[in-house]
Amino acid sequence: MAKAYAELSGDFINTSPSLYVHFDQCRYLFECGEGLPRYQSQRFPISPPHFTSIFLSSLDNDSIGGVIPVIQRFEDNKTLNIVHIFAPVGIMRYFELYKTFVNPSKTEIVVHELPTDCETNGIEQGDLNLIAVPLVSSSSSPSSSSEPYICYIGSTKEFVRQFQAEKARQLGVPDGVLHRQLIQGKPVTLSNGTIIDPSQVMIAPSPPTNFAFIRCPSVDYIGSLLKSPTFQRFNVDHKGDEMKLEMCTIFHVVPHDVMNSPEYQRFIASFGPNTKHIIKNWESCEYFSNSPIFDGYLNKLAKTLPALFPSTGSSAVIAHTPKPITNNGNGNIIPAKQLTRVALAPAQDAGKIEYHTLPEEKKGIDVNVKASRDIGSVTKAIELLEASKIKQEYPKLLMTGTGSSSASIYRSVAGYHLLMKSGHSILMDCGGGTLGQMTRFYGRDKIDDILAKLQIVWISHIHSDHHLGLLGLLERRAQILKQRSGGVGSTPLVVIGPKTYVQFLQKMKNIRRTMMVEPVEFEKIHESKLAQGAMKMLDMASFESVPVDHCTDACGIVLELLNGFKFTYSGDTRPCQSLIDAGINSDLLVHEATFSDDLELEAKKRKHSTASEAIQVAKKMQAKFTILTHFSKRDLELPDVRGNFGVAFDMLQVSPYQLPLLPYLVPHAKSIKSSQSQEPKRGVIYEIPKKRVSLGFKPKTYQQQQQPLDAESNNKPRNFSTSTASMCRVQIGSLSAASLRLLRLLKH
Repeated sequence: MAKAYAELSGDFINTSPSLYVHFDQCRYLFECGEGLPRYQSQRFPISPPHFTSIFLSSLDNDSIGGVIPVIQRFEDNKTLNIVHIFAPVGIMRYFELYKTFVNPSKTEIVVHELPTDCETNGIEQGDLNLIAVPLVSSSSSPSSSSEPYICYIGSTKEFVRQFQAEKARQLGVPDGVLHRQLIQGKPVTLSNGTIIDPSQVMIAPSPPTNFAFIRCPSVDYIGSLLKSPTFQRFNVDHKGDEMKLEMCTIFHVVPHDVMNSPEYQRFIASFGPNTKHIIKNWESCEYFSNSPIFDGYLNKLAKTLPALFPSTGSSAVIAHTPKPITNNGNGNIIPAKQLTRVALAPAQDAGKIEYHTLPEEKKGIDVNVKASRDIGSVTKAIELLEASKIKQEYPKLLMTGTGSSSASIYRSVAGYHLLMKSGHSILMDCGGGTLGQMTRFYGRDKIDDILAKLQIVWISHIHSDHHLGLLGLLERRAQILKQRSGGVGSTPLVVIGPKTYVQFLQKMKNIRRTMMVEPVEFEKIHESKLAQGAMKMLDMASFESVPVDHCTDACGIVLELLNGFKFTYSGDTRPCQSLIDAGINSDLLVHEATFSDDLELEAKKRKHSTASEAIQVAKKMQAKFTILTHFSKRDLELPDVRGNFGVAFDMLQVSPYQLPLLPYLVPHAKSIKSSQSQEPKRGVIYEIPKKRVSLGFKPKTYQQQQQPLDAESNNKPRNFSTSTASMCRVQIGSLSAASLRLLRLLKH
């Protein structure tokens, strides 16, 4: 049995913070932000097939942005038949809207909506018992966030007394009746007159370990923490009727200004000096990348052509000096590192902290560039291009994701950012993790300007790997505009896509009310004044969405700028004559090449293209240069290209004048001996018996007339019990059924 621990991670660039709690049979996840699925691809055993429950604090992107792709990965589940998701009211509607984009599988997803007007007691999930504590903003200002959040207090199951039969035998106690008497707590007398007390052969019981996960976005929410009846039971000066409890560790995902506020420091001090407080925020914590394997791979690629990978030297992302946290003198406030692991069991180890790191590319394995191509020819090509008097620098194309279906270590899912000289831009497809990739590339000091000047997001089709990152991007852009102008006079972002996706966005606006978006269907572009205005800002002479052969309402895009530059992006498609005709004589074609040539039948079945088919499309189109992209994870071998063909890589940015350099990257990339992700060393193994008792009190019966908690109320928390779910509406908030099941949600 593995030892029980809680592990906090997240780098605030590609991955928002999450807490992973590990037991032998059960695994739990607190928060499931957008970048988590790619992070999981290199982090065993943190993978969806092992999760038994997911706990979410809110309906914002840092909390739920990665839920859909994580659910899609449950198709790999070989053991679990059911997974529970707990979240604030509104999560059910969120899932219902996304059902359009996912297909069934064997795993059953049970969604529990938790109320935000009272505490929910008695959530029992395998090895853990939990209480949900809602946080409500005290601010009435329209510029402040008013969305409710939920914190979780968890408790491991209590160790019971265990009989050591072998030790009893060593003391001369024969098997049978005398063993049973000792188990019952009765002393026994041996034939020689020796008295054996039960304490000599029993492992003493140990109490459960209590921990909490708190996400408090602003000082306006601190009042809810201070007034919480459950948190008050952990206060060092607790004098209530109920038994005082001990808190082992609290994980705080809290901004620096909130953490250092007097009110929050008072909340921390209330637990006394023995409780450890693990802090996770950008300002207070040292930066650790959550993608070190990809970082190593990218740095090796950049050694030959650094001009195409400028983000690898960006100090805006990597260089970061943490701000000091208010010191209470107890030494129990600890900034998190890359992987901060806290022991939960056995009891004698509870609270012990270990720091782990993610696996990296193996040191000493470098690129043999000369073996792949004479380094002199690369240098000469660069010198010739840079010396040219005619260099077209814009539009610059950044590839944020060049993989298909789901993110992997080396390739994220679809995203292509076309930046104009004016600073305005268009994003074509926005798979999960796109915002993180853009932030990583442009840096935290520039990404706000990039998003503020983003004019159009164009979605090629409804498959989720092409749009799951959009809601997070819209959320972040709305925050930026709100900070800059209070939202007054801000222009909604134009999102062009299939009719089904436009309808989805219009409904989603009712859940995420802060989104500033103007959804426009492919065929109605010219009816939208906002779309026409955005095209003008992008200096576009023409804009055409071209139907292609993939799924219903799938399109490619053909753009022509006022400077004469013509750009075509295929989206996902089989070789398509309509795209060839519309994109004729393109300066740059970006075409999918999902499968290798030996998988042509698979390509036809799934309506994708092979590398050779994409090359033939380019030749028929008479494209001046073509980049192949959207590679399947099963096809690790890069296609052989030369001449006016290149291969896409994540985080590659290319100007028109640099396109002739791309063929040099392919043999260079093939020469890289990429190491496999190694599982970190595991800790000592402990057995954790599954027994009773959570947080020191027994589950209570649900009271139908329970009133909400408020500043003057002393009401106890409501009880949550799956065994009495049919009569417990609190399980799903305002809905009538006790638990609403999303049957067979899974990947296309």
